[in-house]
Amino acid sequence: MEFHFDTKAVRFPRKLKSDTVSKVQPIYQTSAFVFEDLDDLESFYQGKKDYLYTRVSNPNTDDLGMGVADLEGAPKGVATSSGLSAILAGVLAVVKAGDHIVACEDLYGGTFSLFNGELPDFGIEVSFVDFTDREKIESAIRPNTKLLYTESVTNPLLRVEDLTLLQTLGQKHKLVTMVDNTFATPYLLQPYQLGIDLVVHSATKYIGGHSDVTAGVLVGREESDGKSKGKSD
Repeated sequence: MEFHFDTKAVRFPRKLKSDTVSKVQPIYQTSAFVFEDLDDLESFYQGKKDYLYTRVSNPNTDDLGMGVADLEGAPKGVATSSGLSAILAGVLAVVKAGDHIVACEDLYGGTFSLFNGELPDFGIEVSFVDFTDREKIESAIRPNTKLLYTESVTNPLLRVEDLTLLQTLGQKHKLVTMVDNTFATPYLLQPYQLGIDLVVHSATKYIGGHSDVTAGVLVGREESDGKSKGKSD
């Protein structure tokens, strides 16, 4: 059955299987999960059980990641402790020491600080470019460039990005594309459906909605071959 957005927004997909299913997912305030014996523990490593240690996975964070992925029309989602940690998780899934990123110059300040001040310490170079100018973007691409990064609606200047152009350039140059969709939210825009590879949210803002949580979500494909998926995948 295909659900409309409003239905998806209140009906998160649930991974947890149990004979006792509550209408609302319980909060799992635990660092580790219980196993009856070593054979039961081994079942986790064989992929038969989902949860061992909350740092790895937890039903609540899984629900959040899967729920946002569903709203974005993406196959997988991962929840993190903050928007910046979700950004870093996405970046480090694509680039490594010696690689290069082309990013829009009007990024959120926290992201700019991460890219400009922290990533170089890991041997990752970042070029900040005017993303309204296709020629400037393409001229900034190097042989070691792996990622094109921008925001669907930039923070705080509120410039609306041309994601069709970004997807086209990613496909042309075989680069992974990543978009922060925090300000637009999946209600207004779904970058993954436009061919963007990775979509990130600071769930602290509109997904949380009440300034009472700090969280992030990264959605996209579970595996990445380091190349843009394009619209045809």
